[in-house]
Amino acid sequence: MRIDGVRRSRRSYAALTGVLAVLFSLSVSGTARAQTVGLEFDLGIPVGDTKDVLDLGWGLEGRVGLGLPIPAITFEAEALFDWYSFPFDAVNERLGLWRAGGGLRVGLPIPFVPEIFGHVGYGNASSTISGQSSSQGGFTWDVGLAANLFSIPLISVGIHIAYKVLAPGDDHGVQIDPTTWVGLGLHGEIGF
Repeated sequence: MRIDGVRRSRRSYAALTGVLAVLFSLSVSGTARAQTVGLEFDLGIPVGDTKDVLDLGWGLEGRVGLGLPIPAITFEAEALFDWYSFPFDAVNERLGLWRAGGGLRVGLPIPFVPEIFGHVGYGNASSTISGQSSSQGGFTWDVGLAANLFSIPLISVGIHIAYKVLAPGDDHGVQIDPTTWVGLGLHGEIGF
């Protein structure tokens, strides 16, 4: 009788261990994807000299990534397009800017995926103040941290923070200061 109970107990532990291993592998496989499509909603917080000119803004970003199967890390090349809108501090007008580029996202294949990312590309800022339109384009880059807080095999949801810069260069010999801001927000990804 005692030996039969021990056998059942061992089978129960083996079954429980098997179930936990499957659940963990599904969680990990849900974070290491071949392709991802992501959408981000951001609060745009002007920093540096930009904070003296612009108020708090908001933005949207779409991105598409292609992951590489590297053991022990997630490594993803991605393309992005984002758009932000910032009100000017002193006038009732807005600065709209967009950016397009590419970059890398590197993380750990664990359930709460911590990631670092960076992108480079081209961006454009445009505004109309008192009937005068202005549009300046140039080099843009960003670097940031992200964490997927909820991840199942097809969907991830998380938070991120990034430092973003749009440096338009000069306008007819006049150097234009870069627009700098921090993007803080939520993101969602679909992976397949």
